[in-house]
Amino acid sequence: MKRICLPMLALVLSPAVLSAESLQTMNYQAQLTPSLENPSATADASGNASIAIHVRRDDEGKALAAYVDFNIHYELGQPQTLLAMHIHKALPGVNGPVVISGNLGTSISADVGPGRIFRQTVVDTESGLAVVEDILKNPGNYYFNMHSAANPGGIVRGQLEPVEQLTLLEMNKKLETMAADLSNVELLLTKLAAKAGFVPYPVE
Repeated sequence: MKRICLPMLALVLSPAVLSAESLQTMNYQAQLTPSLENPSATADASGNASIAIHVRRDDEGKALAAYVDFNIHYELGQPQTLLAMHIHKALPGVNGPVVISGNLGTSISADVGPGRIFRQTVVDTESGLAVVEDILKNPGNYYFNMHSAANPGGIVRGQLEPVEQLTLLEMNKKLETMAADLSNVELLLTKLAAKAGFVPYPVE
């Protein structure tokens, strides 16, 4: 009987295969007004900042990198030269240090009326990721603002607030609740109509 020997194959796995990475996304918003600056900015401006933080984690939950999306909508009553935008750490009414740059780049000449800015910042240093983790835990301790040539200290500012994020199951439950509420309203209207002597028009 002939014995057949099969060569042993060495399977080399890359680090990406060995560790299962995950991506966590949290959304925040900030209502931007000049009055929230310290001191208040004398400018005809307003806006809204939608900030999404995407954190890439290893299989143990450690943050490897974060990607911060800045989606800014603003309204100006006079032309402005926008210089920068940042996330700062401080409570309302207090000025704090910049912790994450909005990566605006070169200055923007903004006309009167509405405008939009989208930028992304990558955070991959240990100190930067520590800031990101703290924002996820305590978003109210941070604010976003924009700086302009006329208002270098800040033209509009707003404190970060978490945006409610619903899972598909939670959305289904809310829809079921809404449907039940509508059925109850329909039943109540039918009873009131019958009591008042109205005959519902038949639906074919």
